[in-house]
Amino acid sequence: MNDNIKRLCTELLHYDDMIFGWEDTVNRVAEAIIKESADVVGERNYYVYGGDIKNMIFRHFGIEP
Repeated sequence: MNDNIKRLCTELLHYDDMIFGWEDTVNRVAEAIIKESADVVGERNYYVYGGDIKNMIFRHFGIEP
């Protein structure tokens, strides 16, 4: 797990979710991943081809394509 995934888990996983259910956690994590992925791509000020965007997101989260 890379540091970006660890950071998201630290920010998003809460003790209350273990008691009251995981639906809110799953929704919160999914939303955070989508927002962070958009931020990673949005930081670029030049045109990026579709394949490069996918690889940028994979690299950001330390995932093999």
